[in-house]
Parts: sequence; structure tokens; C-alpha cells
Amino acid sequence: MPIFTEHDSKEMKRYIKFLKESKNSSFMQSPSWANIKKNWKHFFVCVENDGKIVIGMTMLIQYVPIIRKSIMYCPRGPVGKIDDNDLIKRLLDEIKPLIKGYNVFMLKLDPNALYDEKIRTIFKEVGFKISKKCPKRESIIQPVYYMRINLKDKKENDIFLSFPTKTRYNIRYAYKKGIKVQYSNKKSDLKIFYSLFKTTVARDNFPGKSYEYFESILENFNSDDFRIYLAKYKNYYLAGALTFKFGNEVFYLYGATSNEYRNLKPMYALQWEMIKWGIESKCEIYNLGGLSSKSNNTGLYKFKSNFCTSLGLVEYIGEFTKVYNKFYYNLYKIIYPTIVKFNSKKNHFNIN
Repeated sequence: MPIFTEHDSKEMKRYIKFLKESKNSSFMQSPSWANIKKNWKHFFVCVENDGKIVIGMTMLIQYVPIIRKSIMYCPRGPVGKIDDNDLIKRLLDEIKPLIKGYNVFMLKLDPNALYDEKIRTIFKEVGFKISKKCPKRESIIQPVYYMRINLKDKKENDIFLSFPTKTRYNIRYAYKKGIKVQYSNKKSDLKIFYSLFKTTVARDNFPGKSYEYFESILENFNSDDFRIYLAKYKNYYLAGALTFKFGNEVFYLYGATSNEYRNLKPMYALQWEMIKWGIESKCEIYNLGGLSSKSNNTGLYKFKSNFCTSLGLVEYIGEFTKVYNKFYYNLYKIIYPTIVKFNSKKNHFNIN
């Protein structure tokens, strides 16, 4: 199948159906997520067998002015049969016009799959460099460690009773003390979330995101695939989250909390309501998001592990890199830290 864009409505309809039905899909492979990446061009490509899509990927292409070449990135893809050597080769053949047309010197992939040495070997055989097992967080684009809950064929009571006693107590405690949880796709709620997000960034000292970035998410995802959750006590908003539902997974991507009434455990009620969305939607996985390492000494690890007794910490397959021009690839590795630092400053906001 040739490369296509959103203008090919017939192909897009088939492609989106394929993405949502694939077990190893991700919201990051959706056309909606590609539209959020304003400084990247994006294209879609698939391989078919007997008229049925069997593997495909959403590709982002970014021009690097310093070296006048482009990089290509397939976030959480390819999707479909990634354990088939021949299909991977055919997929790579399909994107050759883009490699040439945009002077691409490097392609990066990080499939939405758990660690699998067989699949890693397949990608090595078709010319990819493979990240190390247990890589350092700063050496890769996406995390490899995630906390997940198995929701397959589970009812609310099954999941609730799988939590540790303390987690169940904290959830009940939040509701008992008057915590109310709401969700919507309203811009007014996004503004409340963003206020909480700024508070969280200032308190915990991690890189922020602009309001325009979150607004773009709201504009590109519909209410079936994206929700803004807020936890409220009386007239105070205490916690918020941005959560995606795509394919067989509900994914908690961004969270934020206020500095007030944290003793009321609003994030416990918030997480439970988002988990319930996954159960109601017949999803198989609730993903509490990534971790920078598998160390169990961090507060984030301890909080997420309170919910994840069925699957818990999992390691993803890692990052794969195919180099089309060694000179520019080596040059890019030298200047990459500077690019990251620049983009971090550009996307940061003024806390004051």
C-alpha cells in the first residue's frame, strides 16, 4: 500500500479501524496524536495480506536545521505483526520514498510491546540498532518501565479487591471525606487542570508543558478517546488528570495536584474513577504511565504500585534505530543534548 495522509479518507478509515483493533496499538500511533506534533510532518503506511492490513505505522518527520537533514520517528509503533521478518522488510520498503524525499538520516521506533528477545532479534536482522536492556531514561525517547493493571474480563469488584488493604482504605476515605470526581472535554476544565499542573511543576521541579500543547490535545481527541478528570472538595479542585482510551488500553498520561487538602487522598479517588472507565469500556489494560527507572524508592513508583498487583511493573521492548547516513547520525548524537535543552526551554512556562 502506498504512503497516505488524512486526505485519503477511505484509507484513513481502514487504518484507524486497524489501529483500534490491534493488541499492540497506542494512542501515540493515532492520527490525532500526530496532529498534536505541530513541528513534525506525518504520514501513514501499511502492508496488506489478502486485502487485510497486517502491519502499519504512523510516522513523524522533523527537519533538523543545524544539519539540514531530517529524522523520522514512529512513536509506539509499528502496530500489528511486528514478529514477522518479511513484513518488517516490506514496511521499510514502503517508506523509501519518504527517506529519499525528506533526506532522512535516521529512523527511530519504540513498539508498544513488552520485552521480547525474539522480536528484538528480528529488528536486528533487518538493520536496526537496539537499545540495551534496562536502558538509562535519558538515552531513549519513551520510558521502558510502566505500571499496568490487567482489566481483561474483570468486573469493578474484582479489581477493587485486588488492591492492597491500604489502597482500598484510601479510596473509601477520599469519598467519605467528600471528594467528588468529574470528567469532561471542556476547555474550562482544561484550564483548571493546567492551573493544578503549574502548581505541580513548581513543587516537584520537572519540565512543564505549555497550555497550547494541552489545548491541542483537547482539539484533536474526541470524548470517546480522551477525558479530563478533576477531583474536587467543596469549592477546591485538588487533583486532575488527562487520560486516553485507545484500542484495548486506557492510559493515564498527565497528572497534577494542588498543595491543599492532600491528606484527603484525592488522587486515589481520581485513579479509581479512571480505572472504572477502562472496565466499563471493556479494555484489557489500565496503564498508570511510565517510570524513569525500576527503582522502588521513588514516591511515584510507590504510589503507582499501590494499584498494580495484577501486572505491576513491566518492561517494554525498547528503542530501535535504523541509520541511513552514519555521518549525520554521529553528528546528531553530538548536538542532540543541545536540541533537547532548547526544546525544554521553549516548551516551559513562567511559573510566576
